[in-house]
Amino acid sequence: MKKDTFYYLFTFLFLMTGIFWQSCELEDLKDKWKPAYSIPLAYASLKMEDLIPNDEKINQALYTDENGLLHLTYEDRILELKAKDFIELINQNFQDDYEITKDNVDVFETTPVNSEVQIINKPYNYAFNSEQQIEQRIDEIVFKSGTMKISVIPNLISPINLAMDITIAALKNENNEPYVLIVDGVQEVYQEVDLSGYRLDFTNDNSNQNAMEIFYDLRFKKESGDVISESDKINLNVNMEEIEFSFVRGFFGKKEIARNEIVNLDMGKLVSNGELFINPTANFKINSNLGVPIQVLIPKLDAIIENEDNTEVLRIK
Repeated sequence: MKKDTFYYLFTFLFLMTGIFWQSCELEDLKDKWKPAYSIPLAYASLKMEDLIPNDEKINQALYTDENGLLHLTYEDRILELKAKDFIELINQNFQDDYEITKDNVDVFETTPVNSEVQIINKPYNYAFNSEQQIEQRIDEIVFKSGTMKISVIPNLISPINLAMDITIAALKNENNEPYVLIVDGVQEVYQEVDLSGYRLDFTNDNSNQNAMEIFYDLRFKKESGDVISESDKINLNVNMEEIEFSFVRGFFGKKEIARNEIVNLDMGKLVSNGELFINPTANFKINSNLGVPIQVLIPKLDAIIENEDNTEVLRIK
């Protein structure tokens, strides 16, 4: 089957490269080969059809380059990996504790009842992390699935109603609208958001790599008898859990993919005197639909002879 096919292909390649010419033009091929310049076969009349089966796939694998050299393309799928084997997004936790300041207390005490008092009005920047922490840069993510959980929990000496706007400008829905959460008249905030279809763009006015900005605008709604103190705190928490992507763009550094087996690629047959007329080389073409360029480095590539039929193989470890 495949072995017999490539036996004929590589026998033909040996014939091409065993001749002591600098190049080999297809139209210059003769019907007769002298044993001194080719594989030591019996003197006979050989035609290309005798060496290469009439197979469309095989014919497509042969081509002549600009120098007139005949090439044989060996195509085989060696290894297939899923995108998550390269890039895995881990759960994210963006958390801060805001401590009530003396200025907050002073303003609150002088503000009339039934009015709002500004407590927090500023952005918080957080690093969005992937599984690989070294040399990684995330530019854009389109979420396939995941849940964002937002909670704002005041720890106050007396319960106070809140009014709050939370804006994540880099996180946009399918209509390209930034995520905004508006709440009013509650004592704490809890919200769950389905991230499916949302896009997180880290190139949006972010000077820091992988930085995601969350803007908090929090006000206390002062009522009669309400008091606050400098010992009060407000817990700000945004979690992204079980997140998967349908598209990701960026640079994710280096990652070693462990193999559990050795891959052998048949490269051709040995001639009877134990010497080869060619030195096998392999060109690896990496196809990726991850949305990011991928470079694959093969740590060990050996040309060895280990099969019972004296087939030379390339071993990839």
